[in-house]
Amino acid sequence: MRLLPLALPLVLVESAVPQASVKSSLELARAARESVVLLKIFDSAGREIGSGTGFAVGEHLLATNHHVAEEAARIQALRSDEKAVELLGVVAESEEHDLALLRVPKSATFRPLKLLVPLSKVEPGERIVVLGSPLGLAGSISEGIVAAVRPKGLGEDSDEFERQPLLQITAPISPGSSGSPILNDRGEVIGVAAAFLSDGQNLNLAIPSQFVATLRQRDDGHTLLRRFSTAGDPRSLLRNAGISLALFAAIALAFRALHRRETAGRRPAKTRFPGRPL
Repeated sequence: MRLLPLALPLVLVESAVPQASVKSSLELARAARESVVLLKIFDSAGREIGSGTGFAVGEHLLATNHHVAEEAARIQALRSDEKAVELLGVVAESEEHDLALLRVPKSATFRPLKLLVPLSKVEPGERIVVLGSPLGLAGSISEGIVAAVRPKGLGEDSDEFERQPLLQITAPISPGSSGSPILNDRGEVIGVAAAFLSDGQNLNLAIPSQFVATLRQRDDGHTLLRRFSTAGDPRSLLRNAGISLALFAAIALAFRALHRRETAGRRPAKTRFPGRPL
């Protein structure tokens, strides 16, 4: 059984609460839309290498999966109004729980979504909605239910990620949905979309919100574990220029060596080292 990482849309969950508090999928999407972003991932050369989803857990703090941000030199968040925000860096991360928190600059503000903790408050059969960016399609919504709450993950024979507490959901997700919030029918985030099991249908996995809440406690409001470059960053430009110069020099040396070998082959037999450049 192969576990595949992905980016996930927003999920709604229905729990045993008064009917008046239950929201429709349309209401949930409208309420959460401005808190969810498409994340564009760039490498050190400025090339876009992937995408994922993030959602606000603070006015200047976004949550996503660790595997979305781990190779990023730069991340751009695209808001629901298609305005782009250059993120500052990684605030906290957990490879074990596949989570990362990203800092938003003071010039941009988000409305944080409420996290539902602990895991014991989530029940199988609850209706959920996922709002995310599958295959880069921002603002996508999918619906389903909590198929199972798995406090011990998928069992002792599974890998490290699969042995942690997980939510099994039926809402469709795809690559690019990674980091999407899973919403219950009150608009609370019960989990973060992370992966699916390739050997079945609608066997999708989410990380419970309690781990996001724990990770958020590491944020002191200003410290960064890792700082991102930004578009037009002089350091990034110099680095890219250095890479280009090094590549050009390597090509030039290769042509020079080839030219010398060809020239040596045309020299007379009295050459000191026949067949080799002098």
